[in-house]
Amino acid sequence: MKIGLITECYKPVVNGVVFCVENLKRELEKEGHEIYVFAPDYGKRNVDEDGVLHCPSFPLGNTNYNIVFGYPKEVKKKLESMDVLHTHHPFTMARIALVTAKKKGIPLIFTNHSQYDQYIKYVPLLKKSAEKFLDAYLKDFCDRCDRIVALSSGIAREIKGYGTKTKIEIIHNGIDIDKFKGDFKKPKEYATIPKERKIILHLGRIAHEKNIDFLLNSYATLLEKNPKTHLVVVGSGPALEDVKALAKKLNISKNVLITGPVPRNRVPEFYANSHIFASASKTEVHPLVGLEAMASGLPIVTLKSVGYEDMVQNKKTGFFAKERKTDFANKMNKILENSNLREMMSKESKTRSELFSIKENVTKTLKLYKEVVKK
Repeated sequence: MKIGLITECYKPVVNGVVFCVENLKRELEKEGHEIYVFAPDYGKRNVDEDGVLHCPSFPLGNTNYNIVFGYPKEVKKKLESMDVLHTHHPFTMARIALVTAKKKGIPLIFTNHSQYDQYIKYVPLLKKSAEKFLDAYLKDFCDRCDRIVALSSGIAREIKGYGTKTKIEIIHNGIDIDKFKGDFKKPKEYATIPKERKIILHLGRIAHEKNIDFLLNSYATLLEKNPKTHLVVVGSGPALEDVKALAKKLNISKNVLITGPVPRNRVPEFYANSHIFASASKTEVHPLVGLEAMASGLPIVTLKSVGYEDMVQNKKTGFFAKERKTDFANKMNKILENSNLREMMSKESKTRSELFSIKENVTKTLKLYKEVVKK
């Protein structure tokens, strides 16, 4: 099949959607399919890659997203030749592709990667009108698609809440589990951490919507009970400097390592040399970092939210904590102080991660493509 993957962000941008599209492209090509990625044009920053077609765009502030204002003639011609179109966003590129899909009778699938309503808080003066517009917009877009992919059961509930009649399929994110197996050297950044300390890892984009302030406050509470711990924050983002400032304000800087961005090929080192993974984010859909942590054998402490509810098994692969810093701190400490519990959760995490392999994801996605093409 000729498959077109449409995305509002792609390499060199680093985020979960980019990794998902990149993984899907690679695995579908291994299956012998002809894959094209339709992405924004980043000018000199474009990464040279076969099968990637860029559309003229301009950056949307510092969000890592670009607004595409049209498909060049040769790109549009390629778009029209696809057997199926699969968009990973519902906005500008998808709306343009939607016209082509309807005109040429090409099935269009939409994967919902975000809890879009969680970002309305950034326009507080227009919150009520923005909520109404967003719900109406998403319902209209979903109604025009041939199938919707929800990455978790929680997101499926949200999509149903729009009132769409389009059929929804739950297909979880998938990762290359083998990349997180085996022995990995200790990250050079860990040289400053005393050997006796138990390491709590947080990895991902550093942004306020990830609820990272709560995580640091919870860790400050934990530190009062268990000083032989260290919080490692790996990643970069708009809140990076604010996180450093908060650690200083809470007087926990000596027990917090903030690495900034690290190359993707080094990420397994950090998982393999940590004791637990912690995330307080409520805006996730089905986070890849959670899957990677499980594949690496890390118990997860998080809030019970849309993103993690299908992933974490409470008291088995980790803990769901209440959004109270004392409870979150206690849940982390319970695992850190009980080696038998941590070992049990580690084994369960590795076993459960097999459900979320990239092979499983691609098998289900291909089945969906074949269904809509036959219609």
